[in-house]
Amino acid sequence: MDDCVFCRIIEGKAEGTILYRDEKCLVILDKFPISKGHMLVISREHYNDILSAPDDIVAHMFLKAKEFATAAEEKLNANGINIGANIGAPAGQIIWHAHIHVIPRYKGESRDFNFKTKNALDAKEAEGLKRLLGR
Repeated sequence: MDDCVFCRIIEGKAEGTILYRDEKCLVILDKFPISKGHMLVISREHYNDILSAPDDIVAHMFLKAKEFATAAEEKLNANGINIGANIGAPAGQIIWHAHIHVIPRYKGESRDFNFKTKNALDAKEAEGLKRLLGR
């Protein structure tokens, strides 16, 4: 889909820091992270959300979310992790492509989920995170 930023990243037509890719999904750094190492597991095929994706794709995506959450604990010293999906505009979904947030959490930081107040990911920080978390 030309109007979907995640489809454009998958096709190489838009920029994204890709940490991992396989036949079912990609793991990328969130362009506007809530915290250091905020990642997205996105389906390779276009589905509007995880409810419309096939069960085997969703299961695979959650297994990758678990894998990268563990990596965030080990390599970024995260003290906790939020894993979840926003489904529908009232729940905060703004990109209509199936994806799962993996949000590392650190002691003393806000537990805010306000996706509208995030700052853009710095290219230097993205490269460092890719070296730590990439597969």
